[in-house]
Parts: sequence; structure tokens; C-alpha cells
Amino acid sequence: MAENISSYRFGVGKYFHEKEVLSHLGEELRGFSDKALVISGKKAMEAVEEQNFQKRLKDAGVSFREELYEGYPTKEQLEYFANLARKEERGVIVGIGGGKIMDLSKAVANQAGLPILLIPTIAATCAAFSPLSVLYTEEGKYDRAIHFEREVDAVLVDEDIMLRQGTRYLAAGMVDAMAKYIEISHGERSLKRGTVPLQKYLAYQMAEELFTVLEDEGTAACQELEAQESGRALQNCVFCNIALTGIVSGMMQGRGQAALAHALYNFLRTNYTEETRAFLHGEIVGVGLRLQALYNKNVELEERITKFMENRGMPTSLQDLGIPNQSEAKEQILSYLFKNNMVEDSEEAKERLRQGILRICQ
Repeated sequence: MAENISSYRFGVGKYFHEKEVLSHLGEELRGFSDKALVISGKKAMEAVEEQNFQKRLKDAGVSFREELYEGYPTKEQLEYFANLARKEERGVIVGIGGGKIMDLSKAVANQAGLPILLIPTIAATCAAFSPLSVLYTEEGKYDRAIHFEREVDAVLVDEDIMLRQGTRYLAAGMVDAMAKYIEISHGERSLKRGTVPLQKYLAYQMAEELFTVLEDEGTAACQELEAQESGRALQNCVFCNIALTGIVSGMMQGRGQAALAHALYNFLRTNYTEETRAFLHGEIVGVGLRLQALYNKNVELEERITKFMENRGMPTSLQDLGIPNQSEAKEQILSYLFKNNMVEDSEEAKERLRQGILRICQ
């Protein structure tokens, strides 16, 4: 029987990436509603206000309620904002900020049954593009992921706003994007056409090119950002981090593009919350990518991703993340990955995983 390939959500109905992109804001919102609930971080709101965000809404005749939020996307905040949108009969959700605000805003829109427009202010993940949200507890422990049945309606990426982010966020986003190439081939050194469903093979091919672009242009992009120049490399890497990574995830139907590296991320956020609190999503995933590449029997790829992270001054080991180099921690990781069916049920595969965990402690 042919594999079911329905229900693809390729991410976003409209994606804008240009200077003064907020010039499209009023027109896009009027297509949904003239009553918006705006959820934003404080710094993110300051960034869009430089582009006359509130004036553009008022000029377009859009009434809005602005809510600033700095915490994790939790089920409690999801319920609060969804109920607020219903109570005030808001017709569209606008999310402005980084990955946490993107995830919270998408979840609110989904819960309230409303369209969603997102304005990312950093390129640290593809959260603005992917039709799913990750929720956490108030303490920052991983809770669960919610997959949505509909795509994000519109994303506005402003080149000048992207210049305000630190290079650390950009680099972390690159590593999170590069993860797709390594994780899609979970358990295999590489994928060949005809051995996996075509859509998975094509996602893998796109992810390989994505990896190469970021590997080749990542340093130049960070240099342009440090120089406050919106050059071609920076534009390419922001596009890769947000849009192209989201498209790859869409081709994988939002599942299967993440494996050991993201499973390790979930484990560490849950069991070593305080130790990893200071690290970005992509920084933690990057350490897991070393494990993933080693499990895939691809030492050459493990060396490439490690070199990329070292060149950006990123953590490359569990100890860099504050995880104690103790047998108890290693056994906890092994047990978690086994219980979550992240490795095939063979002694050879389990031993590969054990050796990989030992390697990322170095």
C-alpha cells in the first residue's frame, strides 16, 4: 500500500522578507480583521516601534490590544491569551519576537481559531514558519509539542530589524537549521533515492543544500551582522534559518526532521533545566548533532558541525552545557533515548549510541 502523503503544511501562506516590510502590515491585517491582539516581548516591541508599528496599525484602521510577555510559552498563558482574544472578540493574533513568542502566539491563534501574523525579530529558529508550537512549564522544563492543522497565515521579516539581533542568535539559528540534514537521515550515513519515500529523500536533498549554504556563508553573515550591514550572506542565512528550514519541516509533515539532537534537547531542558537555562535552543541542539552524526556513522559530518560551532565559540560538549561528566548523567540520557524509541532495537545500535554519548562528553 502506498504511504499516505496527504496533510502537508508547508509553513506559511505569505512570506515577506525585505526592508521596511511593515509597509505590508496594514494591508495584510485588514485581510483578516480590524481588531488585533498583539503579543510581544519588550525588546521586540521596541524594535518594531522603530518601524512605526503602532502608527501603521492606526493608519490602517486596525484597533489593537498590546500585551507584553517575557516568560515561557505555557499552557496557562496559552489559555489566558486565547480567552482574552475571545472575550474581546479579536479577529487576528499578531506575534512579535523570538521563538518563545512565536510558539505562544501560534498556539493562541490555534486555540482561539484565529488567523496569525508573525513578525520575528531574531533568526534563532524556524519558529515563525513552522505550524507547530513547543510548550514549557513556568520553570522552563519541556512540556509538549502541538502540531497544527493549518499553516501560519503571514510572516513579515524586516531586514533592518534583523540587524538588531546578536550574532549569537543568528549562529544558534544556523545550527538548528543545519540539524535537519543530520537528523532526517537518522540511523543512516546518507539517504538514497528509492530507499525512502520520495518526499523524505527530497527533504533530505534540500536539507543538505541548506547545510552547505550555512556552512559556506555563515561566517560572512555574522561578520555582516557585526558590521551592521544587511548584505547578501546575512539575507541568505536569515532566509535559510526561518523559511527554508520551515519548508524542509513541512516536506517531512512536521515529523521525522528531528531525531536524537532534539530528543536530547528535550531531555536536558526537562532534567537539567537550571544548568541549560542560559543556553539557546540551537546551542543545545548543536551538541546533540554531534551525537546524531556519530549514531549515523558519519564521523566526517560530525567533524564539520563541530568545527562550525567551535568557530562561532559555541558549546560543543555536554560539559560545556553544564552537565556533569558523571556516569549517572550518561545513563539517564541513554535510558531516556531508549524509552523514547530513538534507536533501533539492536545491540550494535545501542553501542553506537553509548559511544556517541561518551564522545560528546569531550
